[in-house]
Amino acid sequence: MYKGAGKLGLTKNEALFDRVSHKRFLEIFHRADVSVVSVSFSENNYGEFLFVTLWGAEDELGITFYGCGYHDRRERWFVDEWYLFDAYPSAPLLFVDKTEALSSILDYYHKAKAEKEADKVSGTKRSKEAIMFEEVSEICGNDDDAAQATLEDMDII
Repeated sequence: MYKGAGKLGLTKNEALFDRVSHKRFLEIFHRADVSVVSVSFSENNYGEFLFVTLWGAEDELGITFYGCGYHDRRERWFVDEWYLFDAYPSAPLLFVDKTEALSSILDYYHKAKAEKEADKVSGTKRSKEAIMFEEVSEICGNDDDAAQATLEDMDII
């Protein structure tokens, strides 16, 4: 369970499965007691995503959501869901204008949605390896690093 989950209004189910829908993300984002710490498009070992860190008014830590990007190992777009992890404070916290942040988020959302639709129209299909990676990641608590290690240990990849 995320330490910041209760104060940002995540349900137990959302915290348990490490994700929220895009609609739910926007509900959390628009709460009056929630501030935006950062919005940045960046890459990690698994793809390029939009990372958004939100903070509750009196929280000691926040939550970073990531979505609106392409996950290379899963070979699919994260468009209608946002994955999450705890965000620890760096002193001092600097906040981003919510209107500007929302504009960036919606811009990336629409770009990712268009790319997903283009893949669908072109008939792009996911490989068996990508599907297996996603299933193992889910079993490992949505931990991509654990899924990678598990598949490597089993000499599958």
